[in-house]
Amino acid sequence: AHLLLIGRGMTNDNSEVTTLIRELGLTNHVTLAGPRQDIPAVMNGIDLHVLGSAFGEAFPNVLSEAMCCGTPCVATDVGDSATIVGDTGRIVPPRDPKALARAILELTPHLSDRAIHAACRDRILVNFTLEHMVAGYIRVWRESIAEVKAINE
Repeated sequence: AHLLLIGRGMTNDNSEVTTLIRELGLTNHVTLAGPRQDIPAVMNGIDLHVLGSAFGEAFPNVLSEAMCCGTPCVATDVGDSATIVGDTGRIVPPRDPKALARAILELTPHLSDRAIHAACRDRILVNFTLEHMVAGYIRVWRESIAEVKAINE
């Protein structure tokens, strides 16, 4: 396995991270890529996306970006992660590294199954497109207007 760490602070300049990688003997198994702008290319180039957030994120876009590229996900149960991933990946409690590792190991043997990749992409295209979001906003606005009208009558 090879771990690709992306984001702010995930660079060789981060001595805390590089020291930990070296101490664990993982130097040849970890790439620190830093912040990236080519997310579709990255997501298409990995086998599994892991979001190990410990704190709530309203709607972690990174999950939908990975899944739209057909990349299965393991994520912690923060924000809308469980709603986004559904039954196409694995959701584990936050701050539970053993559960996160088990979920990764559970999903890994199935990563060559094209049906999983198609299910990830389909889930996003059916439930989380821009059109879907706009329709949701319109529905909420209409319901709100109806409630205001009912109150004022």
